[in-house]
Amino acid sequence: MNEDLMTDSRFANHLFRIESVFAATDIHAAREGMVLSDSAIRSLLVKAINEAGGKGAKAPAGKLSAKESLLAEALASLIGVRPLLKNVVEKDGKLVETDEPISREIWVGLLETLKLSVETRGDGLPGGRGYLEFLKEFVEQARGAMGAEG
Repeated sequence: MNEDLMTDSRFANHLFRIESVFAATDIHAAREGMVLSDSAIRSLLVKAINEAGGKGAKAPAGKLSAKESLLAEALASLIGVRPLLKNVVEKDGKLVETDEPISREIWVGLLETLKLSVETRGDGLPGGRGYLEFLKEFVEQARGAMGAEG
């Protein structure tokens, strides 16, 4: 997918729904005394991209750690977002959601776009949280703006 989905208004809500999974996972981790890193989010994106291409993630052998379990749940939540995302078309000058689900190509494009965002906003350090800290503020601001509109 060659277009920049980050700046395409048809996909803003889709990107926000996906990023909300990451924000919720980070909050849940903090409540459990865990610290997630940008690399964990990037790993979730890579696994979801692979899953979309038919390469399902291998189930880890043995008992999962609390963090591994949390990330497995986050991956399931992330993958579960796809069927909820519908195509958006312009009709009478407005963006309208159709009943048609987004294509695999668009789904992968959204995930790749967010993977690039993690790389861009992250600090590149082991254990770095540049993207997650940005995301925390972004989601809070976006939810505040949505509340002000509603």
